[in-house]
Amino acid sequence: MIPAHPPRRRRRPRSRRFTVALVAALAAGSLAVSPGCDSPPEPLGSSILDARGCDPISPTMCGMPFPSNVYLVADPAMTTGFHVYLPPTVVPPSTTGAVSDTSLFLRSDGFSPGSDAIVHLPGATKVGLADPDHIADSLMPDSLTILFDATTNTRVAHWAEIDQRSQPEGSPEHDTFEAPKALLIRPVKRLEDAHRYIVAVRGVRDSAGNLIAPSPVFRALRDGQSSRLSTVLMRRAQYADIFARLEAAGVPRADLQIAWDFSTASQVNNTRWLLTMRDRAFAALGDGASPYSIDKVDENPSAHIARRIQGRITVPLYLDSTMPGARMSFGADGLPEQHGTGEFPFTVAIPKSAATGAKDVMHVGHGLFGTQDIVNDGRLTLLADQEGFVLLGLDWLGLSSPDLAILGNELLTGDLSRFATVPERGMQAMLNNLLALRMVRRALAKDPATFINGQPTISTDKVYYWGASLGGIYGSTYMALTTDIQRGVLGVPGQGFNLMLPRSRLYDNFLLAIGLAFDKDARPLFPVFLSFAQMLWDRVDPTGFTQHIVHDPLPGTPAHQVFVISAVGDQQVPNVSTHLMVRTIGVPELSPAFRPVYGIETQPGPITGSAWLEIDFGLPPVPLVNLPNRQGADPHDGPWGLPVVHQMMGRFMRTGEIVNLCDGVCDPD
Repeated sequence: MIPAHPPRRRRRPRSRRFTVALVAALAAGSLAVSPGCDSPPEPLGSSILDARGCDPISPTMCGMPFPSNVYLVADPAMTTGFHVYLPPTVVPPSTTGAVSDTSLFLRSDGFSPGSDAIVHLPGATKVGLADPDHIADSLMPDSLTILFDATTNTRVAHWAEIDQRSQPEGSPEHDTFEAPKALLIRPVKRLEDAHRYIVAVRGVRDSAGNLIAPSPVFRALRDGQSSRLSTVLMRRAQYADIFARLEAAGVPRADLQIAWDFSTASQVNNTRWLLTMRDRAFAALGDGASPYSIDKVDENPSAHIARRIQGRITVPLYLDSTMPGARMSFGADGLPEQHGTGEFPFTVAIPKSAATGAKDVMHVGHGLFGTQDIVNDGRLTLLADQEGFVLLGLDWLGLSSPDLAILGNELLTGDLSRFATVPERGMQAMLNNLLALRMVRRALAKDPATFINGQPTISTDKVYYWGASLGGIYGSTYMALTTDIQRGVLGVPGQGFNLMLPRSRLYDNFLLAIGLAFDKDARPLFPVFLSFAQMLWDRVDPTGFTQHIVHDPLPGTPAHQVFVISAVGDQQVPNVSTHLMVRTIGVPELSPAFRPVYGIETQPGPITGSAWLEIDFGLPPVPLVNLPNRQGADPHDGPWGLPVVHQMMGRFMRTGEIVNLCDGVCDPD
């Protein structure tokens, strides 16, 4: 078993033990060698990686390519049979000398299914790469980049780009010696769990139009050149399989500039922690409700709210404290372990329309670095009063207002392992929200503090969810987990923080902080840092959960219905991340559509079940590279100011029908 915080002495040396692990990997499971390929060589007792833990197949940038199966170690205790081992030297020390603790990844049995494939090709340009507007080109026989599912032997749709976000603005779009830029290969739908993928690149040229030469190590593997290098000798069998699979798919090995493989984590890896927390808490709760206390009651605090109640709920605590910066506690079984109980604030807002009869509960999720105070937003209180909803709000711990200062300080240290507080507090937040909803239905609804004129104001029959921005992002995870809510609205959401952040203007301050924490030579590695973070984030990020909202529900969980609403040109949550989420959930777009989107069918209303609506705010086209949209007024909050959207949301929640009530394509006019 892997302990909660594995000590450094458990890091496995990359010598004979790793060689044996690699040979085992090539001979078993999804990493099996194809029939007819050479047998794996005998262990040579030398490392595939160099003395720094870098892969010589891409010698110009340590840590690339990433993700890569060279960082997997055989482990029969894990679901996939492997765990991830990242040598600590792969992450450069910060400017303060801080060294990141990569032992966190020993708990992962593969890489994020939301991974982008990252590699450095010196001098690379974007010429000929499939961009987000030409995704279908990535599946053409002559595509310069290939993402291949070696488990199903199928190509994977993607786009490719030269990283523009990690270097100062104004530097050339192509890779240069002065401003190195990684090549990013981005799948347009979440990858499958526990699958092996092969990445291949060919035909990429520099700014002078010359083909970029492969590294000496890759050339030796590709061309079968004799070599005394252990990194070549030990990978002959692995690459015989890679080349055979690519050639069977119509990709000649002679054209390749680089190729490698990686394997995604299992569903168990990404969902077991939260499911364990939920199921244990629900079992202990039985038919009862979590204890709560009321701290403050405000009468008529706004034009549409008759009463606002602020209180605290007592819940099982899986963190070492309730404060920002807290970390998860783990048991001997490697799973989250309860660490006593903790109190967390909640707010309930009862609309004035509830004076005429009890109203259903709408659970609300706030935006990035917000709080449960979202229930006081005027647009939301108007919706609650007109459509008849009692509002419930809690904090998304880890990314709420109290977390901001702590997170900023953690980023400035340059110790990337401290980031783990974000997803770990986020998991506690998921549990808090699940338990708070049951508390409202089973206890608070009967509390005289919620009565008006001696009559109850909270109906316990039906409950719904609405969240926007972070509330739409984390709300998708919440909708995959809840056993109480059938329908939810996901407002301006996206999937995969490693995709969203560089394309969001909210990343500006994060980039500034991490830029101060590391030497400028580390800037090309920032996409890899995001991939490291995504592996931890998957346990609460939509990447681990959205595929289970509508189809293939999680164990002990019903299927759900969601209405996804986004704004064209969103400057905070990029549209491409919304498209990724919609494809992964597997729902159609409500027509008439503003534009065709690859891999998403359109369907006229009424749609019974789930769908996506994109609202046009008349902005110019967004950048096709990984930079934020900065043109015009940000439409991120725009949908919630449109009365027609309120009507569509209310109808969906009440009836399950999604109908386009706009006059044609939805827009502010």
